Amino acid sequence: MKRYGLTSEAVAREMSEGALAQEACCADVAVSNTGVADSPPAGGPAPGTQCFAWSFKLRDGRIETFSETRRFEGERNDVRRAAAMYALSRIEHYFDELSGR
Repeated sequence: MKRYGLTSEAVAREMSEGALAQEACCADVAVSNTGVADSPPAGGPAPGTQCFAWSFKLRDGRIETFSETRRFEGERNDVRRAAAMYALSRIEHYFDELSGR
């Protein structure tokens, strides 16, 4: 977070990969997002900026991760709702991307 900032794809990737790497984790997919839902601190990212990561645990134990940054409009709860829906809506897209790698 010190290197890239809290609102960054690097932090989102660490979050989702870290969830799958936990010893007790039996999930095959993890989704994370971090961002600014309303007015950021001075010099921070624009309001509504959200960074996402989708990590998939493959059969051989490797983890493949996809990430992207999007900006949503609206009040704080509008941004949060839109970000959650977007994150969930992209799981199938990135799952399908795995077969192309």
